[in-house]
Amino acid sequence: MADQFKALIEQATGRSVRSFMSETDLENDIAVEMFFLSGERTDMAAFEQASEDVSASSDPETDGGPETGP
Repeated sequence: MADQFKALIEQATGRSVRSFMSETDLENDIAVEMFFLSGERTDMAAFEQASEDVSASSDPETDGGPETGP
């Protein structure tokens, strides 16, 4: 599973995974997956803008719906 997790993180971030740690606390039903990344940060501006555009299009105040107020 570690290889699949690392590949997914590398694809999503554009950075290589330097280290991966996984821990499960069965008694408290908690799991933690930590990824330590290497290399420079990928410019995610286009991705972030697309996310903002999607959020704005679902905002009732900006989707052309009925306006409220005076």
